[in-house]
Amino acid sequence: MSILSFIVNFIYPPRCSVCNTFLSQKGLICEHCLSKLRELEPPFCRICSAPFYGAEEDIHICEDCLRKRPHFTSLSSPYVYEGTASTAVRLFKFQKRAAVGKLLGTLLKEYSLSWWKKIKQKKEEEYVIVPVPLAPKRLRQRGFNQSLILARYVSNSLKVPVDYLSLRRTKDTLPQSLLSPKERKKNVKDAFQVKGDNLKGKRIILVDDVATTGNTLNECAKVLKKAGAIEVRCLVFARAI
Repeated sequence: MSILSFIVNFIYPPRCSVCNTFLSQKGLICEHCLSKLRELEPPFCRICSAPFYGAEEDIHICEDCLRKRPHFTSLSSPYVYEGTASTAVRLFKFQKRAAVGKLLGTLLKEYSLSWWKKIKQKKEEEYVIVPVPLAPKRLRQRGFNQSLILARYVSNSLKVPVDYLSLRRTKDTLPQSLLSPKERKKNVKDAFQVKGDNLKGKRIILVDDVATTGNTLNECAKVLKKAGAIEVRCLVFARAI
């Protein structure tokens, strides 16, 4: 460690991004918060990642996806939306904690490497990373799009470009967390559109922070496919179960 780094760490000792406790060594998260970060483990639906309880095999398709296939090919996530994952996402989005954004981005970046090896079929040039957009009003209020920040971390990991201009949110929707599953589907219906043809013929990696019912991702995938995308695969930090 350089003298300058020693002085900086002495004056500003590292803290956990989530609970703000002091860390014994340089890092982003304490051991307690890390222990409350639950990984999303199989068995779960190979399309939407909804869990199967008591199932013995790892490859399944859930009843909802069998009844009506989503517009996306798959939805993948490293963590369950509870405990540390839930707390961290809320701190990032609503308290604008930049250090938490770095933590989420770093964790999703690490996961994306193993995920990429499983799903990559063609050359990198055929893939584009697209963040789920915010409505202009929400973007002004928050000051940033958390999905775009996560998308840039994934882009750095996979060496795939980000397009944050083509997919637009065309109406101000209510926060999905405040609505019932039925209301959520109606809330995002016709809320997105694609501008231009930059995504035509591309394989899309659609990035968001959290997936609950999957309605937002499915609506985005619908308009992306309509605009000529070959396929849409969703990558989110946490999945509600």
